[in-house]
Amino acid sequence: MYFITGLARSRTAWFSAYLGIAHDTWPPEASCAGCGAWTYYDDFPTARWVFIRRDPEEAARALHAHRPDLDFDRCLELNLCWDRDMDALRGLHVPFEEVDSRLLEIHEFIGVPYDEVRASLFKGFRVMLI
Repeated sequence: MYFITGLARSRTAWFSAYLGIAHDTWPPEASCAGCGAWTYYDDFPTARWVFIRRDPEEAARALHAHRPDLDFDRCLELNLCWDRDMDALRGLHVPFEEVDSRLLEIHEFIGVPYDEVRASLFKGFRVMLI
């Protein structure tokens, strides 16, 4: 079992489409990706965890642009807290801007075979939840 998580707007929806796994299904019964997954860290101590690390302010700006009804300052405050919390968690920590260049490493870490053709195809996709 593995989880891919990060702050909102850190490509977790992209990962669910790319890997064909659930997105933000809680509590999880199988591998999944989503911005809230890290809150289940203690419940799955043997799972492989990938943390997509995006700058908290950049992630808050992206979320606010996608959802202007959300309070930017509150988003930033939460992101800063969550980012700090993720610092202490065991797993593979990948900077947001390095996701594409580290896909093979992510695959090896989670134990899923890497498909170069699929990866090349998906790198050009932008997956967004509406």
